[in-house]
Amino acid sequence: MDVNGESIYGTVPVPECKVEKQDGSVCYATKKGHNIYLQVITWPTNGAAQTITIDRGDIVKSQLLDSKLKGLKLNSSSNNNITTLTLERPEKIDPYATVIKLTFKQDVVSRQATNK
Repeated sequence: MDVNGESIYGTVPVPECKVEKQDGSVCYATKKGHNIYLQVITWPTNGAAQTITIDRGDIVKSQLLDSKLKGLKLNSSSNNNITTLTLERPEKIDPYATVIKLTFKQDVVSRQATNK
């Protein structure tokens, strides 16, 4: 919790983030401020990359939340304010949850909230 607490405490679910189900993979997403946190509990069993789609296009930075973990392999592309991420299993992962922190230019708010 010392390392990953930032991705849990004070966060809310991310309905604009869609995680593709792939061969046993388990991934949750939370958000707070300018950040979305991808909590990968289980990576795809066949070694495939994990695909995630986010309904926003202003990503500026991605990093592993735990600085002791190494080898984040993330590719992103944006089109029409939609970002598609492809994550490959890092060289070193957390046995409970490998958390990827995505930072955006503006606060992460759902589209429903902006339409009110």
